[in-house]
Amino acid sequence: MTRKIYNACRAQARRRRGFTLIELLVVVLIIGILAAIAVPQYRKAVAKSKLADIMITARALKTAQDLYFLQNQTYSVDFNDLDLGFNCGTITTVPEGSYCTTGKRLIKLFNNVGFYIHDGDFELSYQRNLPGLFCSALKTSAYGEEVCKSYNGTLYGPNANDSYGNVYYIANWKPG
Repeated sequence: MTRKIYNACRAQARRRRGFTLIELLVVVLIIGILAAIAVPQYRKAVAKSKLADIMITARALKTAQDLYFLQNQTYSVDFNDLDLGFNCGTITTVPEGSYCTTGKRLIKLFNNVGFYIHDGDFELSYQRNLPGLFCSALKTSAYGEEVCKSYNGTLYGPNANDSYGNVYYIANWKPG
């Protein structure tokens, strides 16, 4: 009888010492599966929030240009003429318009035509003779095209810039 009790106590003490190798492998496998699902979704969410931020800049730029047009009957090609909520670090004037760099974002105003915003993986463009805002993503971006499509993007056509993929029509902004 005492031998049985002794063996039971030893077995119970062994169980309290830690997990078996199989239990640890199962836990690691579950964590790996969860990470394989969560990481791509996280990256896609980051890309969507980046595009949403660029769209806010585009809306502010379009509104500032529309206000300038109401006062002057022409659109500005100079960022200093516009009442924008951001500060251009460097402004470069070229014959067809001007460029503004804010951090890693590049914004270009075209003479009476529109603008485009380039920020990392995405490029948004607006032209007054076209119906609205267009989105394009780098071909190397894992989720770029998918994110452009997620804003109710409809395929417009290929991008003239070879490093960018297809262009998607994403916002109905009537010409100003």
